Amino acid sequence: MLAAPTDPRWLFLKTCQDLVAKSRSGDAYDKLRMAGLLRQLLVGPHALVHRVAQYAEEPLVFEFREPRIDDADRWESPLGFDSSKKRMALGVNREGSLEDLLAARVVYFGEWLSVGRLLDLTHHVFGGAYELAIDKPAPEVAEAFARAASIGGAGPLCVALQEITQVALRGLLPLSKLGDALPKREPAARVEMPAPPPGCPFHKAG
Repeated sequence: MLAAPTDPRWLFLKTCQDLVAKSRSGDAYDKLRMAGLLRQLLVGPHALVHRVAQYAEEPLVFEFREPRIDDADRWESPLGFDSSKKRMALGVNREGSLEDLLAARVVYFGEWLSVGRLLDLTHHVFGGAYELAIDKPAPEVAEAFARAASIGGAGPLCVALQEITQVALRGLLPLSKLGDALPKREPAARVEMPAPPPGCPFHKAG
């Protein structure tokens, strides 16, 4: 019996696996694409986490280190938002619900951006989700956001998405047994696909 791709448990697990793979990548593209996956998992009434929460073995609790509002002048990096890491970082260790996580301050680009606002803005700008009704940031905030993205994987935007991903995946551990409830896929013969040619896919041959 095959696990249906429309089963929210299957979608949840595949999305988490995709996040894990992108979190291990050093490519800035993979980091920025994590924003869309995090939104699919966590944001809004139809988020995957709400669709599978009934299968959690215990309540979902997210642990993070939130900067204080008055830390803006000293803030340097979102490193340390994941409070499980032993590193020097500004902020207060907190634990709370999904709503608390999404409302938590994580980066400062002329103003503090919450986790939820950062995910919306990143997915809107870099994920092509122009239908998202986001509050337009002030010009100086938008400029700082773009500058942070231009640094790439080591920049504060990508670092923030990495930290948020780590916090989210750790908080979702009560759902880690979800795969045991899914029907297993029947083994199929492995098909070897040819590797894509190197270089730009739009390069004209010949």
